[in-house]
Amino acid sequence: MDDFRKKFDAAVAPFLPRVSFKKFTASEALSEETLAFHAIVLWDGAPLANASNDGHGGEPRLWPLHGQAARLREAEAAVWAKAAGLHIGLDAVVDAAAERHRAAAQMARWCKTTIVFDVGAGRFYKVKHPVLAALFRTDRAAAAKELAKLLAPPSMAKLRNLPCLN
Repeated sequence: MDDFRKKFDAAVAPFLPRVSFKKFTASEALSEETLAFHAIVLWDGAPLANASNDGHGGEPRLWPLHGQAARLREAEAAVWAKAAGLHIGLDAVVDAAAERHRAAAQMARWCKTTIVFDVGAGRFYKVKHPVLAALFRTDRAAAAKELAKLLAPPSMAKLRNLPCLN
């Protein structure tokens, strides 16, 4: 990870818990360089602005909700004050939060019908097996035995000891 990315992540991290979304929709098909999405941004749990990104590489656009322009300016000022000279605004925080929100939603969808293994470096391996995934959520010991049978072929041997995220 390069130096700027480390500084960016450190600058954005304190604000991510303050940002959440309502009516979040993302489009993988429209996403080219950035995530294409539309949502209502909540700042500290209260509706603040509409946000959207067309997925072509720019930052998301923020439009204050009715009567929230002053709160939007305050939130933007709070981010600028803590950004440590990186020229990071609220739009960058919203973009990072949208990526996290999409990743969490995708993981939740995967875990309904698959068993997901963290193989490190932000990569995951999925074993699609709805019955086994359901069993894993209810009886982990029985599911571990069934999973060992499923992973018995030599090509799957390297996955036997990986931690499961379910």
